[in-house]
Amino acid sequence: MIRTIAVKVRRHFRDYQIAARRAPIEITRHGRSELVLMSADHYDWLVAAVRRTHITSDAAVVIVDAVERATVRRLR
Repeated sequence: MIRTIAVKVRRHFRDYQIAARRAPIEITRHGRSELVLMSADHYDWLVAAVRRTHITSDAAVVIVDAVERATVRRLR
């Protein structure tokens, strides 16, 4: 996963939008992971994968981790 700082995303948002269609991008702020920018298709896949798993403990660790960190935020 690509990792970058929030300032770079602000300055070059279009470039990161294009990159996020290929693979999720971790965005850090003050050295800590804060957000993940990903395509809507990738997000939908993660949500569907969790829904297909009836027991969270049966889900792959990477899926549980991604969904736990995912939040829907509206852009202003």
